Amino acid sequence: MSERRISRARKHTRSVGTLEARRKKSARIRTYIFLTLFFGVAVLIIVGLWQPAVRIQTIETKDQAFDSLIQEEISGTYALLIPRDSIFFFPEQNITSRILAENLTVKEIDIRRTAFNTISTKSVLREKKYVWCENEEACFAVDEAGLIFKETEKEGTVLFASSTPAYAESPLGGFVSYIVQAQSAFGFIEKLKSINIPVASVLVSENEITLTLLSETKLLYVIGNEEETFSNIKTIMQNYALLDGSIEYVDLRFGERVYLKRI
Repeated sequence: MSERRISRARKHTRSVGTLEARRKKSARIRTYIFLTLFFGVAVLIIVGLWQPAVRIQTIETKDQAFDSLIQEEISGTYALLIPRDSIFFFPEQNITSRILAENLTVKEIDIRRTAFNTISTKSVLREKKYVWCENEEACFAVDEAGLIFKETEKEGTVLFASSTPAYAESPLGGFVSYIVQAQSAFGFIEKLKSINIPVASVLVSENEITLTLLSETKLLYVIGNEEETFSNIKTIMQNYALLDGSIEYVDLRFGERVYLKRI
């Protein structure tokens, strides 16, 4: 009886071992098939990406500088496998970042796929909000955020700041100091136009504004006191001529106490 049980156990062990071997062999076959299919599909995709029909052939842009930059970015490959000019994988973010960094006059850039082998660019340019002058000769265009983005002629009401942005060779790409105060000052200048007081330049600091009129008379006031300052200016105009060059400055920084100096 004991020998029969041992024989049966041996047969069961051999059967289990055979089944386990079959399972391992089946798993290896499935793995082989999967890898073959995976690499086959991968090869087909890579070959497909190299086809001219899905590679960028045309760049529609109004700026030749953009065309050259984009051509540089889409040259070459990713890991020697995928072409960078693939319509599906071209480096859109890199192109956008470079255009904005190298072209300060561009505020926004939109890059779109217009066909399987064509992309187009559409840009929004910065608008000159202020003219900031580093000195009497070097003047620059400034946008609404205070970014200095190009050289320009000295025109209109010129903005000066009590401190200038730090830079090595050029202020381009920097920001004008006290831009929030400057925005307030230009709002006040618009109000002065209503009583025919033309302003030639603005000097802004953290808390104070100095307006230089076309007559070279200076008006000094504190930011936040525009209403009282405006009222005092109208009162002064009843007794003094602000536009004939006879007054050096009017100090309006002390509320109802106004100090005036004649030339």
